[in-house]
Amino acid sequence: MKKSYFFYLAASLAAIALAIFFARGSYLLFFDPPSLMLTFIPTAFMLLAVYSPGEFINAFKLAWHGNEGTKSEIKNSIAFFDTAQKLLLLMGIIGLMLGCMLMLSAGWEVQKFSFGLSVALVCILYAFLTIFLVTIPFKNALEKKLNDIEQE
Repeated sequence: MKKSYFFYLAASLAAIALAIFFARGSYLLFFDPPSLMLTFIPTAFMLLAVYSPGEFINAFKLAWHGNEGTKSEIKNSIAFFDTAQKLLLLMGIIGLMLGCMLMLSAGWEVQKFSFGLSVALVCILYAFLTIFLVTIPFKNALEKKLNDIEQE
């Protein structure tokens, strides 16, 4: 993983924030505790069903440090980020479906309908942003390291 990751992460988040600003949106619309819980807590639990907390930490550490880790550890870390990516996507879709169910059950109550729509869209947003900003870059950094090891 390049040390400039945080710069590019900040630049990506700034571009997203600017898009929201130019669209005259409110940043508070994107903070939704039910969507946060729905997207990240089940994902973390399902990751813990397969990986230990030490393996969580090791996956991130291996992506950061240049020549550390065995081929097997790197492959396990790639599998961790791949699993996290899939689980996030699935939880985003489940959040979307639950939000749609909330919208459908709202009847004519606009506030309940808009809450359901918010849950549906923000769950997908959280999942996609986490995949875009975390799992894909870390997984690709590990895959590059694995390629370097295999070429030696």
